[in-house]
Amino acid sequence: MPNVTIGMQGTNPEVLFQMQSFIPLYTSHVFVQNVLTPNIARKACHSEEACDRSIQVFKKVKLLYGCLTPLEISQTIMISERLVNEYIALIERKKIFHG
Repeated sequence: MPNVTIGMQGTNPEVLFQMQSFIPLYTSHVFVQNVLTPNIARKACHSEEACDRSIQVFKKVKLLYGCLTPLEISQTIMISERLVNEYIALIERKKIFHG
């Protein structure tokens, strides 16, 4: 296991990205399984508000998917293209196109 320092200095950018994107991805993954926000927040150790924000971003990606490219989606809703692609992969896995 690599030695990683948490904080602005000395943090591996890849590890930092993975830490930052874990909650949105986890929240969205559990959301598509019809788990309620309070339960998601408790399991993720985050506030309901943070989970709701992640869910709203996921819904925006889902809405724009098919109409725009991942790059265009990322620029439109101001999230990384990589996170957009992760959301798209989740959409494809779950075939979530309605609702």
